Amino acid sequence: MSEEDFTSTVENKTDPQVRRQRSGQRIEDPSTSLPDRLDQFTSGHPTARVYSGIDSTTQSGLLIIGAGLMRTGTTSLKNALEVLLGQPCYHMSDVVTRYGEPHIKQWLLNFQNMEKTDGNNDRILWDDVFHGCASAVDYPTCAFYKELMNVYPHAKVILTEREPRAWVDSCRSTTLCPDMMRTPTIGMRLSFWFRNLKGLPTLHHTMFAHTLGENYGSMSDTTLIETFERWNKTVQNYVHPERLLVYRVEQGWTPLYKFLKIPEPAVDKPFPHLNKREEMAKNIRVLFDSGRLIDTLFLYLLVFIPLFFVFYAYISNYWANYV
Repeated sequence: MSEEDFTSTVENKTDPQVRRQRSGQRIEDPSTSLPDRLDQFTSGHPTARVYSGIDSTTQSGLLIIGAGLMRTGTTSLKNALEVLLGQPCYHMSDVVTRYGEPHIKQWLLNFQNMEKTDGNNDRILWDDVFHGCASAVDYPTCAFYKELMNVYPHAKVILTEREPRAWVDSCRSTTLCPDMMRTPTIGMRLSFWFRNLKGLPTLHHTMFAHTLGENYGSMSDTTLIETFERWNKTVQNYVHPERLLVYRVEQGWTPLYKFLKIPEPAVDKPFPHLNKREEMAKNIRVLFDSGRLIDTLFLYLLVFIPLFFVFYAYISNYWANYV
């Protein structure tokens, strides 16, 4: 897709009569079906195939690939792209809250295929993962930005950055906190299973090992900063400058307008600043607290059940001898 085609695509998708109002509220054109709307900006394959439980009967194609690591403003960018492009933006939060185990299995399979020649260049497979989405940011997408650039040659790349020290501090409080680094207990595994997220701990480890290094759990803050900066530099060296936007969310709407060739102002709402450290840490704590509760219940049962049988045997013996 040429630059002119890409610009035309974005303009079509931000037409207030078709996709949304200028206030940012999404509206639907009832005369246009989802596959027809998607076909306006992609030559994706129609598919009804199933991969690890993922069933897509639509066409799909990415306009934007996010190459930035976690805790770099990816949730804010997700929300902003959904406003500007009028279609969902795929994010790790969607894996956890919407798609669950079927997508987790597919991403783990994608990591297994990563070392194979053309192992991740199946357009139909990726269309099934991203069906209905015009963009994808955060994990696990960022780990596959090179493969996805080949699968979607028309897509542009956004690299979200932040001050390295602040990035490490945020990760230590959230995605790389002690709870996340521990081997899951029985209670945690059951908690993930109840939520249809059985493979989530494995996916977390696989994602971080691929992007940060196998020893990410034991890295010092200094090494993590070096790893973060090396990742960002690698992306910038790999992606052609005309195809890449290096972006910090505090820059707001303007760089996105320019990158997507959208006239300013496209929306009359403040730029979203979402998923702050405290909120993310709270969500992780809630998830692990449920696992700890299950572990505590197991511990009580392990103590109570033997005591119950001892007491039962004592009472039975008492009644047999004295009654």
